[in-house]
Amino acid sequence: MSEGVVDPRSSLRKPAVYAVKWQTQATEASSSSKRQPAGSDQFKKDTKEKTQEKDTYKQQAANAAVAVENVEGLRLLIDAGFDKHVATKLAASRGVEEIQQQIGWVDSRNPDSNPLGLLRIAIEQGWSEPANVTNHLKKEKHVEVEQQKAKEDELREAEVAARKREIRHCRDQLRPTWDRLPEKERSQIEQVAFEQLQSDFDRKRFRSNESYRLDLSLDELSRRRTEFSLVTHSS
Repeated sequence: MSEGVVDPRSSLRKPAVYAVKWQTQATEASSSSKRQPAGSDQFKKDTKEKTQEKDTYKQQAANAAVAVENVEGLRLLIDAGFDKHVATKLAASRGVEEIQQQIGWVDSRNPDSNPLGLLRIAIEQGWSEPANVTNHLKKEKHVEVEQQKAKEDELREAEVAARKREIRHCRDQLRPTWDRLPEKERSQIEQVAFEQLQSDFDRKRFRSNESYRLDLSLDELSRRRTEFSLVTHSS
């Protein structure tokens, strides 16, 4: 832009020159401040779509599981005698495990003329296990516990008998050694065996019962030989 000159002399006159100034920079700056980073909207959209797809897959899997259970329940109910319409309605309201239980319990409810009607009511109302079934299961459990206890007692008795046989065998093996011991050493062993007794009854029995006294003395001799063997091997 340049200013013009007005003069009476034509040679000095000069026209004014004007030009349009575009506000390109201001417009670009304004637009730039409002513009979001490239791809951000697309990223949010992709994430949202993936989440929706995942939720949809989970729901489809859950629906498929329910559908499979309904089909199994429907089959059980039809096999029990219900028509498809009633069976479908019952299968939709109860799980297959509960349907199986109710079918298994129907005879225990002592149905008279309409066992199917009784079964339908039991399923619809979710009846609990019949008392006679509960008592029967308790009785079976009691028998099972008693049988297990009897087996454990039998095993324990067998272990005790085996231990007694082992002790008796050891005593029989030591008897010749005992007979060869000097009287003084035998008396010492008997005294140690006597001092280890815990009750007056056992001490009285030790003094009066020669067989009992010999058995305990042989046990003490066995203990000494075992200790001596351990010391020898350790040395």
